[in-house]
Amino acid sequence: MDFLKKGFNGFTIKILALVFMTFDHIAAFMPQTMHIPVWFHWLGRISAPLFTFMVVEGFCHTSNKKKYIARLYVGAIIIAIGNQIINTAFQNPEGSIIMNNIFATLFLVVIYLQAIEFIKKFRTEKEKKYLVRGLLMISVPIILGIVILTLLFSSADKVLMFIMIFVPVPFLVEGGPILIALGIIFYLCRGKKFSLSICYFLMCIFIFVAIAGGDYSLKKSLLENYQWMMIASLPFMLLYNGEKGKSMKYLFYLYYPIHIYILYILGVYLIKI
Repeated sequence: MDFLKKGFNGFTIKILALVFMTFDHIAAFMPQTMHIPVWFHWLGRISAPLFTFMVVEGFCHTSNKKKYIARLYVGAIIIAIGNQIINTAFQNPEGSIIMNNIFATLFLVVIYLQAIEFIKKFRTEKEKKYLVRGLLMISVPIILGIVILTLLFSSADKVLMFIMIFVPVPFLVEGGPILIALGIIFYLCRGKKFSLSICYFLMCIFIFVAIAGGDYSLKKSLLENYQWMMIASLPFMLLYNGEKGKSMKYLFYLYYPIHIYILYILGVYLIKI
């Protein structure tokens, strides 16, 4: 087949990830009475790994890493503020709220990738400033995360919630440490398809076992513990041909919050009908 020989460029993979993500969010935000098929969520498991994979590629190819990191951070802050506004203005009778903010996760991914590059630069140039920068970029998010989690268990005042908008931490972002670890794996395995396949497969197994709680039945694996279906992202990664494709870098930045807010608000009104 021609497309197998040609592979997928970055733009195609991002569009596919957008489509899979939309199915997942339809199932997440529509009323429970609509009984959206569970396979909508199955498709959704494919999207986050693909976006993480492509943000790693974007980081490695960009000519201005500082601007790339800053763009993801600004996107994370805007969405965090938007989530607070929408959740307050449109309270869902079923109790669900918008917690989605993949930009915060992707921001931390590139922070750790930049830390790795600083450490690599220290090894080649022997300048301690790069080692210090790298270690700080690795440790500061973790330390801040521990502090915020400690404060959350003791109090959850408005000041702390405000701080959390501007300080993404590994333990609280969408996908958590697992998705950040995947980003690091994608970076370390760039150009090594066999290594990527093995590491990704093992990560999927780890996630399946960790969530299963000892119940590995087919019913639970298909209806509840279906995060392992992220394995379906791997073929798209292996077929990535390294080409950028069409340049529409702001498409995802706009589509992500807009479609979430539309689906959430629509779901709230459908519940009230």
